[in-house]
Amino acid sequence: MSSVTFGWRRRECGRTWSKDRAGSAPASGEPGGRLVLIGSVAGLKNSPANLYSATKWAVTGLAENLRMYATTRGIGITLVNPGMIDTPFWPGDSAPSFAMPPQHVAEAICFALDQPAGVDLNTLTIRPIGQPV
Repeated sequence: MSSVTFGWRRRECGRTWSKDRAGSAPASGEPGGRLVLIGSVAGLKNSPANLYSATKWAVTGLAENLRMYATTRGIGITLVNPGMIDTPFWPGDSAPSFAMPPQHVAEAICFALDQPAGVDLNTLTIRPIGQPV
C-alpha cells in the first residue's frame, strides 16, 4: 500500500471514527441537550469509487442510530449535510464558482442548536443554488 493511499485511508477512517467518538451521550446523565453531527450531501447520494462519500454515509447511519438511542433520554440529534463549500478542501483553490461560504453552514448549525427543548430537528441539508447533486 502506498503512503498516499495510507494517508487517505487514515484521514477517512479518522473522519468516521471522530464522529463516532463525538457521538457519546453526555456523561453527566442529565437529560437534554443536542448533538450536531456534520455529514455531507455526499452521504445522501452515491458517488462511485469515492471513499469520502462512504465515510459520510457512515455518519448518516450513525446519526440515525444515535437518534434512536438519545431521543429516549431527551437528547436531540441533528445531522447537518452541507453541499459544496468554498474551503481549502478543493485542490489549488478550484472550488466551483457556486460553492457557498462556510458561514452559511455555521448559520445552519446555529439554527439547529437554537431549537427549543422538546424539538428534535433530525436532518438539515444545505446546498448552494447551482449544485447539481
